[in-house]
Amino acid sequence: MPRRPQPLPPQLSDDVTPIGLWPQLGVSVERARRTDVTRPFRGVVAAGFATDDLVSSAVALTARRHMPPFGFSHQTAAHLLGLPLPSDIDHRTLHVTVAHPARAPRLVGVSGHAYRLGPQSFQLQPVTVGGIHEERYLPVLDDGLLFATLASALRLDDLVAVADALRWRASRARKPCDLAHALTPGRIGSDRGRRALALSVDGVRSRPESLLRLILARAGLPTPTIGHVITGSSWSATPDLAWPQFHVLVEYEGDHHRTSERQFSHDIRRFDRYADQGWSAVRAVKADVFDDPRELVGRIARRLRGGGWRPHKRWQPGRARPAHR
Repeated sequence: MPRRPQPLPPQLSDDVTPIGLWPQLGVSVERARRTDVTRPFRGVVAAGFATDDLVSSAVALTARRHMPPFGFSHQTAAHLLGLPLPSDIDHRTLHVTVAHPARAPRLVGVSGHAYRLGPQSFQLQPVTVGGIHEERYLPVLDDGLLFATLASALRLDDLVAVADALRWRASRARKPCDLAHALTPGRIGSDRGRRALALSVDGVRSRPESLLRLILARAGLPTPTIGHVITGSSWSATPDLAWPQFHVLVEYEGDHHRTSERQFSHDIRRFDRYADQGWSAVRAVKADVFDDPRELVGRIARRLRGGGWRPHKRWQPGRARPAHR
């Protein structure tokens, strides 16, 4: 019968630590080979700390010694920050970027990159580690550099959604948002990044709203206003998209609008108030954006026509194409 493993000191329990720390605390390196601990990366040991998701795996990587200064980048950084990404993005690989001329790390499960970076390129960002419900701070590229790395990995519309989200996040934090500074000539994805910034706007609050806005623009509908405030005698609301000159608005409703009784009741009151103020409100759902937007585009067009919009004589709603999930 195998012997029970030697208990670990408190400093090594419920955490990830570099293996080089163990002998300093009186624990042999051989102890790290027992089955009650794991080795998520070379030189790192996890004891009572699950590393089976991206956030905890990123925390584990920061415990590794002999790494050049780095920041999480690409889709890894976007995930850590809660930025919207398409469903087909790979989250199994950790993307990290170091400052050239340092060599990008080569580890199983890690994709290393090297860019010419300045001293303020890395920023510590808070993330919550699910397994232990604890907040940690991880190094992430600044918003502009992160956007530049994503420009090489995402489709144009998905990149626009990320740009919208970064601008919304910065506005909420009352911070400047310069997403163009790293889109330098010759860098992979810079042209796509500049096209995405030209399509990005302030005030968009979710990925489906970003994608819906692009669908309507490509379908030839007039440009909606973002952030238009509608007020009543004792209330105010900001619809997702609005055409004030035609008194038409669109609200995107995710699943929580259907599953939350409180949200459902709030929606009923809100749409009644819109009608009381003379607005024609259109409700859009997931299928309208990701399956077939043609019916929605036609419905919005009819409402706009009712408000006085006159489309080009060759305009057809069939030009609308669904977004990638």
